[in-house]
Amino acid sequence: MASEALQELIAGMRAGGPDFSADPQKARADFEELLATMPADPAVTFTATDLAGVPTLEADTGPADAGALLYMHGGAYIAGSAAGYRGLAAEIG
Repeated sequence: MASEALQELIAGMRAGGPDFSADPQKARADFEELLATMPADPAVTFTATDLAGVPTLEADTGPADAGALLYMHGGAYIAGSAAGYRGLAAEIG
């Protein structure tokens, strides 16, 4: 991850991040906006798919023999999305 993008994300979280005590729709939108400051590596490709009926994003980070990682983002069913966490998933994948 580019250090500038990481610094922006850290600054946003330290500033308090989204207000989850407010309207849930606004909190979700605010959190997605914050996650958007962490761009995904353009070398990583994402494909929408499903895993046992659950919508997912599959990230292709390199050779098929490199193994696999299942990343399940948090959010307590309130905020966050697979698309929002693409930057983080690309970095740890």
